[in-house]
Amino acid sequence: MDLIFKSIDSILIVVLAVFFIWKFVYEIKHEKRSAVILLLLLINIYFIVKVCGLVLQLL
Repeated sequence: MDLIFKSIDSILIVVLAVFFIWKFVYEIKHEKRSAVILLLLLINIYFIVKVCGLVLQLL
C-alpha cells in the first residue's frame, strides 16, 4: 500500500512540475506581472529539485 502512495506522489510531483514550467513559460511569453513570474520561478526550482530527487532515488 505504501508503494502505491509513493507512486501517486511521484506522478503528482512530475505533473505539477510540468504544469508550473508551462505556466512560467506562458507568463514570460505574454509578459504578464513580474511578481507572478518570480513566484513561478521559485515554484519551478522547488519542483525541479523534487523531480531530480525522484530520479536519483530510481538510480
